[in-house]
Amino acid sequence: MSQNNFQINRVESTKNLLTSRSGLAPFQKYIEETGILKRLSTEFSSLKGSAKGLAVHEFFNQMLCWFMDGSSRHISSFNDLKKDAGYAATINTTEDKMASSYAIERMCDKFTKFHEPKMRDILLDLCIALMKYENPDILEFSVDSMVMSNEYAKQQQGRNSTYKKTYGYHPMQIVWNGLILDGIFRSGEKPTNEVDKTLSMIDRLVKRIRQEFGDSVTMIFRLDGGYYDQRIVEYLDGQKIAFILSGKMFEHVKSSVECVTEEEWNEYQNGNVCWRICELGLRSKSWPKFFRGIYTQQVSNDDGQFLLDFARPANLILTNIGVNVEVLKNMSPKNKLNWAKIDKVIGSHHSRGADELPHRALKDLGFESLPFKQFNQNMIIYQCMLLTLAAFES
Repeated sequence: MSQNNFQINRVESTKNLLTSRSGLAPFQKYIEETGILKRLSTEFSSLKGSAKGLAVHEFFNQMLCWFMDGSSRHISSFNDLKKDAGYAATINTTEDKMASSYAIERMCDKFTKFHEPKMRDILLDLCIALMKYENPDILEFSVDSMVMSNEYAKQQQGRNSTYKKTYGYHPMQIVWNGLILDGIFRSGEKPTNEVDKTLSMIDRLVKRIRQEFGDSVTMIFRLDGGYYDQRIVEYLDGQKIAFILSGKMFEHVKSSVECVTEEEWNEYQNGNVCWRICELGLRSKSWPKFFRGIYTQQVSNDDGQFLLDFARPANLILTNIGVNVEVLKNMSPKNKLNWAKIDKVIGSHHSRGADELPHRALKDLGFESLPFKQFNQNMIIYQCMLLTLAAFES
């Protein structure tokens, strides 16, 4: 087999630009072609009082591409990128339009809390477009909060003690199919469940889903114990929406479990892990309506080893599936029968662990320790992180 030897005859300069970030080009093309950048430029055009300085379009283009690039998590790195003609060409801009770190900070300072709803609308529009593409019959949502820890920047506005005993911020988010489709940036001291904000987020999403898909789509909301509240339960049940909620071990719950006979206990198994389970009709003292309660007690660990009685963790699941016949009425008979099963409800509740993976993905994409001192500056950084992640995953 012959072998060709190629030799370099000469080395010359070229006008072509080389970059190690070529993967950014299709991402930038995507956010341009899908109209994300145009929508952002239109919605926030009022931020610019004159043609001088960094344009709104360039701000969002460079911010989203910067998060997608991931080479640095320091705002000062914009000063280095400003000198990189290859990077500028990759994100479809010119070197003279590249922003410095000061220009980025100054633009972020122009945002207020009144701009957050516009960012949320753009994010939701992107996710709705993806839903329409997949056209699911059942939409499962997870409502949860996420702590963004920052122990070092002590002068940040809104950086307060969180329920996890760390200092930082505490945004609340809704996840669908591994995608964060809504998020509200909050200061660290806020509780997991601010009922008014939670209801506002859910109601906004429900109205939008029904506007886009009609009443034929089935919605199921998963929530942890932090959202165990009568107003949330009554809203979802009244809207004929299924919910699967982590309950709380009040005394009346424990008393009800003690009255369960041995014949009423069943088993639920997932791999090597086994639970004892039973069904109850439950409501809190002030609630006018009973719901379906599922009490679970883990009896073996991941290795299949059985646990002693005092070391068996117990949980309570509360749902209106099987109580309110309207919540599953649009499902096919097969799906309706499947979702009514106790194993399906428990499995859905256990999948809440996977619902938290997008929180980790968001932190890996951006950062927990937000860069600015002012609350609204960090708010727009957070919203840009959400939009970048959604654009990447869609």
